[in-house]
Amino acid sequence: MKSLLPKLLFFYSTVIAILITVSSGRFVFLFLPVLTYFLLETTRRFFFSQDQILSAGIEKILIYYGFVISCLVMVMGFVSAGSLTQIITGTLFIPLFIYFASQVFPRRNRAVRLPKTPEIIIQTTEDKVDEKTMKLKKEGVDVDRRVFLKLISSAGLSLFLFSIFTKRAEAAFFGSVPGPGTVSVKDIAGNKINPAEKQPTDGYRISRLDDASPAYYGFTNKDGAWFVMKELEDGSYLYRKGNSGFAAAWAERGNLGITYDEFENVF
Repeated sequence: MKSLLPKLLFFYSTVIAILITVSSGRFVFLFLPVLTYFLLETTRRFFFSQDQILSAGIEKILIYYGFVISCLVMVMGFVSAGSLTQIITGTLFIPLFIYFASQVFPRRNRAVRLPKTPEIIIQTTEDKVDEKTMKLKKEGVDVDRRVFLKLISSAGLSLFLFSIFTKRAEAAFFGSVPGPGTVSVKDIAGNKINPAEKQPTDGYRISRLDDASPAYYGFTNKDGAWFVMKELEDGSYLYRKGNSGFAAAWAERGNLGITYDEFENVF
């Protein structure tokens, strides 16, 4: 319902601008810029979609002019009202003032939030140094030759066992990480993941924005693929995607027949 209010407000203001201009008599020149703005805006919405007919500077001048004129007409209507009928007539100009006020003071755009990627936890194994070896380094080789001989014999035995074990048996014997200093990448649940794996929204850049309620965000990539993200009033998001035809998809983003779904169902 909220998404229809801006459209209804625009068309109502267009009708009011036509009626004021036609009935203004010798003051018609005051309302011609307002009527010109609504006629050009109506033409743009029906025939040119998102393309601008006027330059940004001229469009701003017409909007500010319409804001001032609608404010004066509304105030003068209430000040000069001498009966209940005239007061009711003055209230008819309030939506026109509200429309131009919404164009002069637009609401701020909210930040675009994309789906979060899984947190990457990097775990490294630490080398364990035998206490006897540390003692040997501190005291010197000649202090205790027996320790040195034990190290040599244990190293020879380890090499022998290493040569007869397969790689799979070696991994099972020494743990999930074959050797010291090896880096493994896991997600929060402890499952191994590939850091270079491409995410569904990688390569997309925002192309269009409609900050109405609900808000729509259009994204495209270099290959012409696209997806539209719809932000609901409760802060949740729904998605719709395609491989081509972004301009047509964006033009029909708010139609009743268009369906959006959860992120995991679309991507």
